[in-house]
Amino acid sequence: MIWERIGQVLAPSVAVDLGTVNTLIYVRHRGIVLAEPTAIAVDRADGRVLAVGREAMHMLGREPREIAVHRPVRSGVVADYELAEKLLRGLLEQALGSRLRSWVFPRLVLGTPSVSTYVERRALREAAHQAGGFHTILIEDGIAAALGAGALAHNGQASLIVDIGGGTTDISLVTTSGLIAAYSLNVAGIAMDQAISDYVLKRYGMIVSEQMAEAIKITLGAALPRTPTRSMRVAGKNVHTGTPCEITLTSDEVFAVLNGLVETILQGVRLMLERMSPETAADLCATGITLTGGGSLLCDLDARFQQEFGIPVFRAEHPLESVALGLGYLLEEPVWLEHFRCEEEDAEWMNEVEPIYGAAR
Repeated sequence: MIWERIGQVLAPSVAVDLGTVNTLIYVRHRGIVLAEPTAIAVDRADGRVLAVGREAMHMLGREPREIAVHRPVRSGVVADYELAEKLLRGLLEQALGSRLRSWVFPRLVLGTPSVSTYVERRALREAAHQAGGFHTILIEDGIAAALGAGALAHNGQASLIVDIGGGTTDISLVTTSGLIAAYSLNVAGIAMDQAISDYVLKRYGMIVSEQMAEAIKITLGAALPRTPTRSMRVAGKNVHTGTPCEITLTSDEVFAVLNGLVETILQGVRLMLERMSPETAADLCATGITLTGGGSLLCDLDARFQQEFGIPVFRAEHPLESVALGLGYLLEEPVWLEHFRCEEEDAEWMNEVEPIYGAAR
């Protein structure tokens, strides 16, 4: 017990948003100190870590034969325990520098998807412990995103948070008392990129990289038709000849590709609205819907939500950082940290609410 108390005094308090695409680290009293891709490069022969974060991501698609680049987090949960532990330790070393020692372990607060299972949460806890976590607390992403976006009403009213990340879209109904209900959809940023890649392959016979598909989404993607129509040159590899080639894509094409995925997200929100109580529905007339996550940056998405639901729609001021900022807020306010910490077992509402999966094609 005494060593635990000494460790808590010496160790820095750290919050980690371990996302499918990006990982952000918040250090108490310092704010967000690191934002890196959730990627790790290892030696195929002995598993030795060669690079983590942005350096590893730059190798993707260009890595030598003896190097493998992995993304150990899928759909917001740990898919490869050992790689997740190595990645987390490497990123903590970057964030904390010389302060990370074998005898001083940081206290970690980590976000976890609101519908994650006990097994998935246990895997995350174990990875954090092996990475050097002296004391690990899990917080549901819906709560963290609401806090980070400033959308948690302190008068007890409910708020609806739509967190469109890389691997999943989490739709959470939250209050200061905790999480009321949540849906999770496997439709988010990566699914949008993949849909664009599939379209280019089928329509033009060209293979594009993940980075190019994301650039197309950012430049041409929108939740409503764009006026006037925009276009961009896209480079890739001809699937038949294997030679480099270029095509021109238009925003009308990309809208048609992404519209089905956007509609799937809207359908998830509709189901949440249909199942909520009249009291909660009345709250949302004031608190509205808050969009967070990188996917919320899709052009005109807030306008599409407003058009569909007719209640106030807000985009978080820092959508990419909302979960990390929310976790950081809890680090600074220990009373709220204990209040919102995850239960050890699956919450009952998780079994009552059936998640939505898949996307319209």
